[in-house]
Amino acid sequence: MPTKFLVALSLTLIIPAGAAGAQTVPAWAVGAARYRTTVVSEITQEAMGESQSMTNTTFREATFTVSKAAQGLDVSVRLDTASVTSAQGGTSSSANLKGLTYKATTQPGGYPITATVTDAGGAESKLPIAASLRAFIPRLKPGATRGQSWVDTVAVVTEENGIVITTTTATRFTYAGDTIVGGARVLAIAIAADGKAKGGGDTPNGKASLDGTVTTVGHAWVTPAGQLVGVESKATIARTIAIEEQNVTASINQKQTLSTSRIP
Repeated sequence: MPTKFLVALSLTLIIPAGAAGAQTVPAWAVGAARYRTTVVSEITQEAMGESQSMTNTTFREATFTVSKAAQGLDVSVRLDTASVTSAQGGTSSSANLKGLTYKATTQPGGYPITATVTDAGGAESKLPIAASLRAFIPRLKPGATRGQSWVDTVAVVTEENGIVITTTTATRFTYAGDTIVGGARVLAIAIAADGKAKGGGDTPNGKASLDGTVTTVGHAWVTPAGQLVGVESKATIARTIAIEEQNVTASINQKQTLSTSRIP
């Protein structure tokens, strides 16, 4: 599904669930599919009276697999390819990220009972992209009707440039209604998340501490049978990093636009 199609979809009139018989939120369906994700990041960094701005676009392809487990479902999201393009010029391949995999035993709606993210060699990963894999699928509440909401709160630990960061995020999902995609009815799940980040560690520039916030709004589209159609979201990320020895404080503000669609 092209990105421009998903953009148009987000503006589509939501059809009341009662218009064609009551519909409820499904559990995730057993099966596998591949998805393409594009993330555009606009970043502004300010420190010591100077400001720098940049725009990066990340392209990822991943395989989402669901199978039955003794308790609920076995879910995996495996990163197949990844690359980054900078507006300032140049494209870099992230071949070292290939095989990064989120594995979880979850409840039928995707709430994890146990979960890990490992690299291709099986070692646990705390890369920032690991958090993205954990959040790849929205949490569902099987049986929820139109207008109902449910919340997932999760704490994720990542590491960036020597700073170990714990981000705690509360995400509210709401069954907003239905719409039509390719002639078929799908459920629209609204997403609204608020998170706080806190961390510290030894960086190349000395000991540092970090505080930050992240807010996200968007929609996911799911078939009545429980298959992911796509996701669109916008996030605002604000971070403050203090380098103690140098008495320097840097602020980093980032706006992200994400679009995920199923690969035919």
